[in-house]
Amino acid sequence: MGQDLPAGPLAVYIHHPFCLQPCPYCSFFKRPWSLSAQENYLLSLHKEAELWEQRFGRRIQASSLYFGGGTPSLLKAEDILRLCACFDLGGTEGVSQQEEKREERVSLKQRDRGTEDFSTMRHEKMREFCSCRVGLSAGRVTRNAYRVTSPEITLEVNPIQITEEFVRELKRTPVNRLSVGVQSVRDAALRYLGRRHKGESIAGRIRLLRDAGYDNISLDLMYGLPGMGLDDLKRDLEAFLALKPEHISCYLLSLEEDSPLGIMTAEGKSPELPDDESCAQQYALIRRVLREAGFQHYEISNFARPGFEGRHNLAYWRSQPYLALGASAAGWLPPWRYTNPCDLEEYSQMVAAGELMKGAEELSEVQAESDEIMMGLRLLEGIELTAFEERHLHEFGRGKERERDKLLKMGMLEIEAGRIRLSSQALFVSNAVIGELI
Repeated sequence: MGQDLPAGPLAVYIHHPFCLQPCPYCSFFKRPWSLSAQENYLLSLHKEAELWEQRFGRRIQASSLYFGGGTPSLLKAEDILRLCACFDLGGTEGVSQQEEKREERVSLKQRDRGTEDFSTMRHEKMREFCSCRVGLSAGRVTRNAYRVTSPEITLEVNPIQITEEFVRELKRTPVNRLSVGVQSVRDAALRYLGRRHKGESIAGRIRLLRDAGYDNISLDLMYGLPGMGLDDLKRDLEAFLALKPEHISCYLLSLEEDSPLGIMTAEGKSPELPDDESCAQQYALIRRVLREAGFQHYEISNFARPGFEGRHNLAYWRSQPYLALGASAAGWLPPWRYTNPCDLEEYSQMVAAGELMKGAEELSEVQAESDEIMMGLRLLEGIELTAFEERHLHEFGRGKERERDKLLKMGMLEIEAGRIRLSSQALFVSNAVIGELI
């Protein structure tokens, strides 16, 4: 499979599929934890990392590293250290200078190409775009973007595992950002979600992390639960704010048909989810409370203190290339999109045979553009129109002019300062709005 691999640092995702007790609402790939199964899986992960290093011809520099799951906090400190050692975590250098050099090369190529085929030009522009944007820190991308000297390394953490011993061991690793799956401080909600921690224990567990020096903590909040009223949500929000996190991710509960809770709900053994109007009111409350508390609403489901936007996920939303390792992990190395096997045995066999990106899909220019629109409009800053037109050599919404103009007239899209974005009223129904454009 021939391709031009990204030259700059990459966002890297590592999937850990094991859980002590799977959550009944979760539809991600997961398996029951056992030490032997985890150790065998780690061997495959290290083999995949080795194969990627061989493919790139160099040690891969990571602008961010994200341990997701599953429950990656089940990993021992030594496991995390060894996985981190597979990548160059020394940070990026000279980002703005590299951008200027790339832009200079692009300019020379455009000057010399004359009447070269537009399709080839557009493909090259996309490669340049993906390459130069890798490694930029959170916030607005500018020509003078400062260099990232300390890669963001995130570990998803199950609250029940946060003990003095856990924190002491974790401090031995380079993990510098924690995403804690609190979901709620109300025990009734936690029981429904199958979570084992108690609401009253959260403050003490977060205090352990603070005392150890962790200053970049994200909390997950779940809304749209059966029976949840605005007062219940407000209690959760007040409790979350009292913990003084740097980041809060707010997820609307949705149930896949094959999830345990989805099956129970369909059979009438579990209460129905609230209607769309109720969920929209809850979303509006979340936006109001968190913004009044000083959080920036920077992505549909994510809020951050200034400077604490999730750098790793920004790579996804800005359509930057990213590497993904592990069973079921999905990566994007333009123009290839791939998903590793959702089966431990099949995944192990794939890497043992020296294969990577098995069954990868080569995206057409139209598909890549649709993905960029779908992801970019999730950001409240939206998409920069001039840059979009330079990359794709046509205006935003070509072929969808009627839909674009209708959404602008309806007030679901808005254009300001050269960027197109979703309006406030479109955020909760973003899937439907974006679907009109792709």
